[in-house]
Amino acid sequence: MTAQRLLIELYRRDGRAWVDGGKLELDAPPGVLKPAALDALRFRKPELMTLIESLPVDASGAVIMPPALIEHPDLQLGDDGLWRRGSFIVPTLGTLPAYAEYYRRNRAR
Repeated sequence: MTAQRLLIELYRRDGRAWVDGGKLELDAPPGVLKPAALDALRFRKPELMTLIESLPVDASGAVIMPPALIEHPDLQLGDDGLWRRGSFIVPTLGTLPAYAEYYRRNRAR
């Protein structure tokens, strides 16, 4: 399972994740973080931390998971900070500055 998919599944189960001082922090209701899930999270920890650091966060530092991503887990985060399904850009909460920059750069083409 990819780091993105693990993070989506955590948020679907009312969990949350953030990076604090170079450490991956997790919080979830009892029973959500079963041994198999924890093993998968540990295995993907470096990728999870990179992904989390690329996403918008709330005041506590927890990721603001775009609702579109929870509903459509096939979306992929591009290097430019934009969510895509195949070659299509998909607007999501928290990424408006990245979209504005993308369109500003590509409008002149």
